[in-house]
Amino acid sequence: MSLLPDEIREAIADAIHPSNFYVGNGLELVWRPPTEATIPWEIFRGRVLDPAHTRQTRRFLEWNIYQKEGDGFSAEPILSVKWDRDGGEVHVVRAIFSYVWEGYDAGDNVIESRETTKWVRELVGTASVADPALSVAKLLGSAVRGTSRLPLTSLEAPLPAFSLGQLDYLGLARANRSEPYRSWREILEAHATPAGRILETVLRAVARQEIGELAERLSSAPPTAAEFVDMFLNVSLSPYTSFVANAIGLLRELTRRGSMSVDAHCGVLRKLLRLLNRHLTAYDLITFHHRGANYPDALLLDAALNAYLDLAERHSELFEEAAKENGADCRQRRTALRQACLLRRYYEGLLVPDAPTSPGENARVLPPPHVRVPEEQLSNVLKRTKRLYAGDPLPTKLGPAARRALRQSILDMLTSASWKEMGMAIFIDRPLGWDLPPGEPDQTPLFSHVAFSPAIARRRYKELMTLAAELKMDIDPATRRSLDQLFAGDLCVPGLTIEEVADPPKPCVSLADAKNVSADFVVLDPTKGFIRRIP
Repeated sequence: MSLLPDEIREAIADAIHPSNFYVGNGLELVWRPPTEATIPWEIFRGRVLDPAHTRQTRRFLEWNIYQKEGDGFSAEPILSVKWDRDGGEVHVVRAIFSYVWEGYDAGDNVIESRETTKWVRELVGTASVADPALSVAKLLGSAVRGTSRLPLTSLEAPLPAFSLGQLDYLGLARANRSEPYRSWREILEAHATPAGRILETVLRAVARQEIGELAERLSSAPPTAAEFVDMFLNVSLSPYTSFVANAIGLLRELTRRGSMSVDAHCGVLRKLLRLLNRHLTAYDLITFHHRGANYPDALLLDAALNAYLDLAERHSELFEEAAKENGADCRQRRTALRQACLLRRYYEGLLVPDAPTSPGENARVLPPPHVRVPEEQLSNVLKRTKRLYAGDPLPTKLGPAARRALRQSILDMLTSASWKEMGMAIFIDRPLGWDLPPGEPDQTPLFSHVAFSPAIARRRYKELMTLAAELKMDIDPATRRSLDQLFAGDLCVPGLTIEEVADPPKPCVSLADAKNVSADFVVLDPTKGFIRRIP
C-alpha cells in the first residue's frame, strides 16, 4: 500500500531526527529544517556525479545535516536525505572532505591541474517509499558506518567522524529524546548491555583513562566473549585509532574485576589471532593491502599477541594439559600462539608508510594528530623509512610459559591436525557482481572461503624450525625427523583446487585472488559463515 506524501515526509523526519545519533568528542552538527531545492543531480552507474560534471538538475525536498566549522558550516551536508517527489525516490547522500584534483585556466589557452580540498558527495543508496522510515534509517546507518564489514572502496568505509569516535547512527528508538547522545555514558544509559556496533561505538568514544569506569558500568551485564569476537569481525581499523587499545584494555579490566572469566578472555584473543593469521596469510602485506601501505591488521596482531602472551605468563595452566578433557582446548590455544608468533616474526622489519593508509583514505582530510602520508610512500616501497615492529623483536617478548607453550605446539603437530593451520587462509569473493559495469559500486553479498596451501605450510614449518633454533628449544632428533617427514609429504587435504576456480571477467574481489598467493591452494569450505565456526 502506497503512503501519502505527508506520511512519507513524517517517516523521513523521524529517521533523521537528532535523537537517533551520537555526536561527541568535539564534533558539532546542525540539523536544518526540510527545504525545497533544485540542485545539479545525475546518477551514473550507481554514483552521483560531481556538480561540475553534469548539466542536469533535479528538485528535491531535502533534510540536511551540516558540520559546524568555526562560525559557519560545511559547504556540503555531511548527511542528506533527498526526496524526489516527481520520481518517487528517496536518496541518502553523504559528503566527505577530501583532497581532489581540479582543472584551472592557466592562461594562454592552457588548462592545468592542481590539488585542492572540497567536500565530495557519495550516494549511499535509494530508499523504498513503501517503508521510508526503516529504509532511510538503514541507509543512514550505512552512511555513517560504511556499507560493508570489509571496506574495499570509499563507499564501504565509515565516515572519518565515526572512526574517530565522534559520530554514530544508533537507530530509530528515540526514548522521548530531542537531542543527540553526547557521550558514551549517555549511550550506555539507553543500551545497558551494548553489543556489536553499539559496543564498537562506545569503545571508539571512550578515552583511555575512562576504561576503568566503563568496565565498572558494564560489570553487572558485560558483553560476552562471542559479542567481542563478532565486533572484531565487523570492525574497520583504518584510520588506526585508540579503538584496539580500548577494546583490549576493556577485556583486561572486565577480567580483573571478575566480570569475565580468564578462559573467556583467552578465547576472544585466541579466535582473533587465528582469524588474523588466516586473513594475513591470504592477503599478505607484500602482494595485497596496497603492497603493505595499509597495515592496521598487523598492528592489531601485535596488540592482541602482547595481551595473549601476558595471559600465558599469568595463567600458564590455560596452555598446559592438566586434565585429559582440557587437551583439545589447550592445543587450540597453543596453535593460535604458534601461528601468531610466526606471522609477527615474518613481518618484522617490513618497510611500511609512516601510518597505515590506502590511496582512498589518504585522500580524506583528517584532523590532527592524523597526518597525511606522502603519496610516494603508498606506491613506492623504497620511499618508506619506517619498519614494522622496529626495535621490538619477537624473542624478547616470549616469557618462560610462552616458550613452553610454543615448544609444545610444535610437538602437537605429530599427534593432532593442528599442522593444517600452518597453511590456512581466508579468501573473499563477490561472484554475484561480475556482470556489473566497471566502476559501478558492488554491494552484492560478500562470501568468504577457507583454503589450505601445502606450499605455505612447508614455508611456515621452515620458519618455525628457524625460530625454535633461535630460541634454543630442545626438540629431540626423532621428533624432528618425524616432523620433517610430515611436511615433506604431500599434505593432501580434500577440496576444490584453485585451478578449477574461474577468473573474473574484470578486476574485482574474487576467490581467484588465491592464485596470486600460492598456486596450490585448495578450497575447503566455501561458506560465508565459517568464520563464526572457528573452534
